[in-house]
Amino acid sequence: MTDLKNQNLRAHEKIVRLYGQPTSVQAYEIRDFLNRSVVEFDWVELSCDADCYKELGFPSLDQLRLPVVELPDGTRMFAPTIREIAQCLGWVTQPKFKEYDLSIYGAGPFCRLWSSVSR
Repeated sequence: MTDLKNQNLRAHEKIVRLYGQPTSVQAYEIRDFLNRSVVEFDWVELSCDADCYKELGFPSLDQLRLPVVELPDGTRMFAPTIREIAQCLGWVTQPKFKEYDLSIYGAGPFCRLWSSVSR
């Protein structure tokens, strides 16, 4: 039983945590990016100063640049861009080569329609 609890704690530690206000456009963009990138994350809503102090240890929401992203290694990023998050997660953000080959599979029946519209 203890081993299962420790595994759950270790798995939880590997999750990105995103802190922000529910109406924040920037927080929504980051949540959308993490969802589309299949990154497991916890969304922590900060709606008052008490939430801010409880979750982050800061006395006031006014003193923070929100949203805050906390990486699995404990690094906190304040109001980061999508590019900064991708770099901190270790993803390639700059292409290594000048040219790449591209293959598209499963275009389906709408392929002919799209090709006729885009001409």
